[in-house]
Amino acid sequence: MDLNIYGDTRGFATITPSLKLDLGKNFSYFSFTNLDLDADGGEIYRYYTEQDIYYQIKKTPLYLAQQYVSRSGSDNDLLRYGPRVVISDLAPLRKLFSKYNFYYEISAFPLQIDHSEGFDMGWEHFYVIKILPKFFKDRVYLSGFVDHNLEFGKLAQNHSIAVTENQVGIRIIDDLYLVSELRYNGYLPSEQIGLGLGLEYFKKF
Repeated sequence: MDLNIYGDTRGFATITPSLKLDLGKNFSYFSFTNLDLDADGGEIYRYYTEQDIYYQIKKTPLYLAQQYVSRSGSDNDLLRYGPRVVISDLAPLRKLFSKYNFYYEISAFPLQIDHSEGFDMGWEHFYVIKILPKFFKDRVYLSGFVDHNLEFGKLAQNHSIAVTENQVGIRIIDDLYLVSELRYNGYLPSEQIGLGLGLEYFKKF
């Protein structure tokens, strides 16, 4: 379980709860929800959520993924299907990634069910790097994601749109972290780049 609370330099705040569960029988679940609050009244004016179910193929780094996406506005919900690969667990690369305390996975969603009239698909990259874990005693990390969406519908204004967030976290006490995050959202009409600063509570059960 993970909870992040940020202030953003673009004049809003974000609350992001996320959850990862082992469902058994090779199934797992992951979700997160971004709730953006305006700076004046603290009311939620925008949201984005992803709900993922993964099926691991035997005990390999290969998974089948289903993703449900919902966001603010009308006709924005969609379903995606495709493969997920934990690159850092592939046999030829495992030792190299382990040496540098680097976790990396990639998902591709060539099948997308949405409201677009054309072909859309998405790629997702996610990584975590522990920064000098022995020296800092597992207190510092760098993590982030890149969502790369390809849209070829009649209403698509840009065929290639990216959203990325990259976060540095420093554990200050127990399960509480001070975090700073560089954000880019290609879907926003203006002020696409912002810097978030806040706190993260991360707990394993």
